[in-house]
Amino acid sequence: MVGSPLFSSGVNGAMRDASLIALFSLGMASTLTVLFFAFRRTFRLEQERTLMRRMRRRLDRMFLKQKP
Repeated sequence: MVGSPLFSSGVNGAMRDASLIALFSLGMASTLTVLFFAFRRTFRLEQERTLMRRMRRRLDRMFLKQKP
């Protein structure tokens, strides 16, 4: 037997190759989708955190100015 056991010649081999490529593509699409949503969620949370920090600093400055 010469070559990879995953990729074989013939009609059945071509169908198996196509199904392997389809499964690989599905796995890649799933992985990229999860990474995209995780990045988007993390980005939004960081933006919100930065906004809260900025608001807190502004409030602190306002309160410090009010003190006699």
